[in-house]
Amino acid sequence: MTIFENEIRSVLAQGVQNGGISEDVPFTVSSPDPVTMPDNTRANRVAETFTFEARLASAVSVVIVRGSVTA
Repeated sequence: MTIFENEIRSVLAQGVQNGGISEDVPFTVSSPDPVTMPDNTRANRVAETFTFEARLASAVSVVIVRGSVTA
C-alpha cells in the first residue's frame, strides 16, 4: 500500500511545485489498512480505495479537490 500512497503523494507534491495545488493548506492522502481488510480482498490482491484531498492554488479560494483510486 505504501508504494501506491507514496506515488500519489509524489504527484500531488509535483502539483504544489508547479503552482497548481496550494502550499498553504497541506494535501492529505489516505490508504486502506491491510490489517483491517477482509481476507478475501487480500487474497484477491485488491487494494480498495485510496483517497486524497488538496486545495487548488488559484483566484478561486474555496475549491477542494477530492479523488479516489479504486482497483
